Amino acid sequence: MTFAALAAALATIFAAGYGTLALVAREPARLNLAEQFGLSWLFGTGVVSLLIWLVGFCARGAVLQCLVTALCLLLVVIGRKQTPALRFPKRLSFFEFFLAAVLVVEIAIVFYLSFIRTLGWDGLLNWEIKARYAFENNGVLPPTYLADSSRTFTHHEYPLAVPFTQLWLYFWLGQANQFWAKIVFPMFYASGSILLAALAIR
Repeated sequence: MTFAALAAALATIFAAGYGTLALVAREPARLNLAEQFGLSWLFGTGVVSLLIWLVGFCARGAVLQCLVTALCLLLVVIGRKQTPALRFPKRLSFFEFFLAAVLVVEIAIVFYLSFIRTLGWDGLLNWEIKARYAFENNGVLPPTYLADSSRTFTHHEYPLAVPFTQLWLYFWLGQANQFWAKIVFPMFYASGSILLAALAIR
């Protein structure tokens, strides 16, 4: 059940990102599968966190989750006509294949280290605390938290993309599970690394 919920949370993020990519990219057909993966994750987390914030003004809890999910799927439907075809990267030389393998191993190590280590102080006090507050308040950051000067050490001014992405996982998991929330950070690392590698090739 946990894996299914986690898969659903990640799938809706990628759906929102993929639909947004299809709508905003000038020539989406030029993007290969790796580039589409990286951009879909970045766009998806941005869209989902923005939707949680906007829809949170008029809905909370399960209603908020359902509305955001529906809007994510709607993005895919709207962008369907512009959806880029799946195009695999060009045939790699031996050296390029070696570098790609190194990148895959590097990403795998980051995933492994992320799951065997705790979130750490930054993860807890900058991101997790906001996600937990919002989850306990039915998906909305309580105004009392934002107005509390004693909690300025949690950096109220930081963007909410990361904590609201964690919150989205919590919605689907039905609990504030820090262990599975840690998947967010290596996913950002993987998408960023893939896009940097793709940019270097171009």
